[in-house]
Amino acid sequence: MAVVVFKTDNITVEVPTGTNLMKVAQDNGAGINFACGDGRCGVCICKVTKGMDLLNAPDDTEQQTLDMIGADADQRLTCKLTIEKEGEVELEY
Repeated sequence: MAVVVFKTDNITVEVPTGTNLMKVAQDNGAGINFACGDGRCGVCICKVTKGMDLLNAPDDTEQQTLDMIGADADQRLTCKLTIEKEGEVELEY
């Protein structure tokens, strides 16, 4: 299991590894905005303040969008994030 902290909304949720963070955010009322859901628009950008090493690596689509919007190294698209390892992931948005 992993712990996800949506720091901006003060929401903490325990989820199994393999879980997509867009689903977790939507299921638990986190205030992250979503549009396309497939990493092309950049609307769901967040800052990973803890646990980046627990997440999947960006795929080509996400990386292209991150590059296009000039994202910092600690920013990812929530719709493309999957928790791969146990631990704590903390997000700001």
